[in-house]
Amino acid sequence: MSIRKVSIDDIEIKKLTGRDMKLMITPESCGSEKLTFGIIWVPVGSTVKPCHSHPGTEEIIYICKGDGEAWVDGDITIFTTGDAILFPSGSKHMIRNIGDENCEVIFVYSPPTSPENYNFYPEIRFK
Repeated sequence: MSIRKVSIDDIEIKKLTGRDMKLMITPESCGSEKLTFGIIWVPVGSTVKPCHSHPGTEEIIYICKGDGEAWVDGDITIFTTGDAILFPSGSKHMIRNIGDENCEVIFVYSPPTSPENYNFYPEIRFK
């Protein structure tokens, strides 16, 4: 089996509301079968919108840098650098940057998905 490597510089940025995203490891980029891996950057004061869910897919986020809040099915928690959060399959969720620097967040979906497959809930907002 050959090594499948992806460089962050070779991946196109997806400009989404409240964040920039790079989908690094995907079925399309290198043939992953069980997961998607990527990174997002959330500017100061921004919220990842709209609230959304991933049907049939779990998501884990790891906070590389920054401070924020995560909203999951109506519950809110504060996060900071070094924290990891699980968004269970089908859970409605979003995050926002409440710090004074951009948040850098790594995410993993299993099984693979992408923003084109999300369910959206624009009526749901942070309180």
